Amino acid sequence: MGNLYKYINNAEYLKSKIASNLVRDKDGRKILKVEFICVIAIKKISNCIIEYIQGNNNLENDTVYREVSDNIINNILKYADKFSVGFVVFIFKCYRKTYIDLVLEEGFDDKSKLEITNYIGRFFDELEMVACIDALSIGKEKRAEDKLKENENSYRKLLEVMPDAVYVHCDGKVAYTNKAGAKLMGYINSEEIVGKSQYELLEVDDYDKTLIKQQDDITMRNGRLPPVERKFFRRIDGKFLEVETTSTVISHEGEKAILNITRDISERKRIEFLKQKVRQKTLLLNKTIEYNKLRTEFFANISHELRTPLNMILGALQLVNIKDKDNDYELIKPDNKIKKYMPIIKQNCYRLLRLVDNLIDITKIDAGYLEISLKNDDIVKVVEDIVQSVATYVDSKGLQLIFDTDIEEKYMAFDADKIERIMLNLISNAVKFTKTSGQVYVNIYDNQNTIAITVRDTGIGIPLEKHKEVFERFMQVDKSLSRKREGSGIGLSLVKSLVGMHGGKIYLNKEIIQGSEFIIELPVKVLDEINVCSENFNVAENYIERIKVEFSDIYS
Repeated sequence: MGNLYKYINNAEYLKSKIASNLVRDKDGRKILKVEFICVIAIKKISNCIIEYIQGNNNLENDTVYREVSDNIINNILKYADKFSVGFVVFIFKCYRKTYIDLVLEEGFDDKSKLEITNYIGRFFDELEMVACIDALSIGKEKRAEDKLKENENSYRKLLEVMPDAVYVHCDGKVAYTNKAGAKLMGYINSEEIVGKSQYELLEVDDYDKTLIKQQDDITMRNGRLPPVERKFFRRIDGKFLEVETTSTVISHEGEKAILNITRDISERKRIEFLKQKVRQKTLLLNKTIEYNKLRTEFFANISHELRTPLNMILGALQLVNIKDKDNDYELIKPDNKIKKYMPIIKQNCYRLLRLVDNLIDITKIDAGYLEISLKNDDIVKVVEDIVQSVATYVDSKGLQLIFDTDIEEKYMAFDADKIERIMLNLISNAVKFTKTSGQVYVNIYDNQNTIAITVRDTGIGIPLEKHKEVFERFMQVDKSLSRKREGSGIGLSLVKSLVGMHGGKIYLNKEIIQGSEFIIELPVKVLDEINVCSENFNVAENYIERIKVEFSDIYS
C-alpha cells in the first residue's frame, strides 16, 4: 500500500508510465506525443482512486469527469494535428492501462485487486463516455468542429464496433443507431429502425409509456440520466430482454437529442438468478446437514436413554435371582429382594414410558394429529394443585418449592392436561439442575389480556447463547453421553409446541444471573358457558402417577 501511494501521487512517474503505453505504428514508432499527457488530469484521477481505496466513492461525481475530460481534451488540442473521438479514446486507454498495471503490481490480495481494478474500469467507462460527448460538443470552436467533421467516418466506425447498443432519439424517433442497436431490436440493418419510435419497436403498455416519457424528461432537464435497468418485450418476435441504459443530451444536426447507450444484461441477470438459486440450494443443503447432525445426535441420545433404564432393570432382575454358586440357595430372601429392587425396576419403567410418550406426542404434533381440549377453568387453582402435588417429592430432594400469585383466581380457556404436562416438565428440569438447598419458584402474574406463569430455579443456569436452542428438538446444552443429568432433548421442544397450541409463547428470562427462569405467556380467552369445565381434579388420581413418570429420569 505504501508503494501504491508513493507512485500514484507521483505525477511525473505516472506520465512516464502512460508514455510507455502510447500506441505505436507497425514500424514501432510512437504515433501519439508525450505532450498529449496531461499532468493536471493525472493528479485528479489519482485523487479519485486514493479516495476510493480510503472508502469514498466518486463514481457519481459528474464534476470530476467533466474537469478531467476538459483537461485531457484541451491538452490534446494544443498539440494534435488531427482530432477525433477515436483519437481521444486511445489516449484514455493509455491512462486506464497505466493505473490498472500499477494496482496489479502492488502486493494487494486478489479480492482487493479485483475491487480496485473494477472501480478503475468503471471510472474510465464513465470518463470516456463524458469525453466522447465533449468531443462531439466541441463544435463551438471551428478547429474542433472541422476536425470532428474530418473524422466523422472514424467516429461512426467507433460506434459501429461498440458492443453496446447506441441510439440517438430526436422528437421521440430513432435518428441513429449502430449495428448492436439494430441487433438488440431484432433487425439486421440499422436503417430498418431509423425513423421509428420506441413504441413501434417495443411491446409497451400505458405504464411503460409514462415511465419512458418521465425518464426522457429527466434526461432533457438534467442533461443526463444515471444507468437504469429496463425490462421489455421487443415487438418483432416477442423476445424478453433486460437492459441497462445510460442517457445523456447531445446535439444532433443542430438540435437537442438524447443519446442512449444500452447494454443487454439478460445474461448477467440469468447468472445472478443462478447464483441466487445456488445460494438457496447451499442454504438448504446446510440445513439438511444440520438436521442430519441433530438426528444422529438424537439417535445417539435415544440409544443412551433406552440402554440406561434397561440396564438398571436387567441389573435389578439379576440381583433378585442371584444364588450361592456352591450351595445353590438364594443369598437374600425373595421378599426382601423384591422389596429392595422393585422400586428401581418401576422407576426405570416409568422412564421408558416417559420417553415413548414424548416420542409419540412429538410425532402427533408433526403429523397434526395432537389436539388440545379447551375448557374454562381456574388456571391459578390448576397450577397451584400441580405445585402442591410435587412439593413432597421436591422437598425429599433437599429443595424448597415456593408458589406465589398476584391473583386468587382467573377463569380462562385452557387444556388442563396439557398445562399439567408443561408444568411437570419445567419443574422436573428445575429440580434436575438445582443442587441441594436450592430453591424452585413458581409464580403467576395477571397481565389482563395474558397470564404469565414463571418457573425459576437457583441451579446451574443456561448460557445466554443457548437460550433459543434449548427449545429446538433434540437439543441439549450438554450433549455428551457421559453427562451427569439424563434427558432425550425433546422435552422442552414438546413444551414449546404445547404452549404454542394454546396461542401462547415460552422463553427464557435473559436478566436472570443465577439459575434460569422460564416464562410462559398464555392469552386470556373464555369460551361459552356450555363448555365450562365441571370436573373436580383429584390430585391422587390425576397427578401421582404422572409425577412418577415425569420425574423418572431424576435418580437419587
